[in-house]
Amino acid sequence: GFKIFDITTPSLPAVAGSIGFSAGVSAVDVWVANGYAYVVAGAFGLQIIDVSNPRAPFGVSNISLGGNSAEALQVVGNYVYVAAQAGGIKIVDVTEKTNPFLAGGYTSPSLTHASGITVRGEILYVANGTGGDLQIFNISNPINPVLLGSYTAPAGGNISEVVLSGNYAYVAAGSAGLKIIN
Repeated sequence: GFKIFDITTPSLPAVAGSIGFSAGVSAVDVWVANGYAYVVAGAFGLQIIDVSNPRAPFGVSNISLGGNSAEALQVVGNYVYVAAQAGGIKIVDVTEKTNPFLAGGYTSPSLTHASGITVRGEILYVANGTGGDLQIFNISNPINPVLLGSYTAPAGGNISEVVLSGNYAYVAAGSAGLKIIN
């Protein structure tokens, strides 16, 4: 399920509201924007939850991502960019929260385990898990990513997450450690 915590008193976090999911559905990642929580739930796709009243959240809609395991997401405007493991990148148009649809995406034989995703401006960064690389895309056309380049981790580097700060990408690269890319 999905829970919202009141952290007014950090030493005493309390559940403010929650919503249950169907049996077997587990929340994997969440992004909150403009009164909605967008939750990826593995093979169960993307769930959209109205959280405008944190004490009474309710499900608005959901969308399957073709059975691909949704691992991470970021919301940019009316689009949700989802790292969907072997399914690559899935792009969901959420202009109408009650009727989201798959607007685009990117798959390739080299994008085998999309597990982390970060967007800055018109650039999309995808951590490619056991594929061992960071793939970088231009999303000036938000529903049609174009591969710009990639960084391959040293042997054993399973890139699971990417975080940006300034002009650097900080990459969690498994047994290869933390890599900082300029």
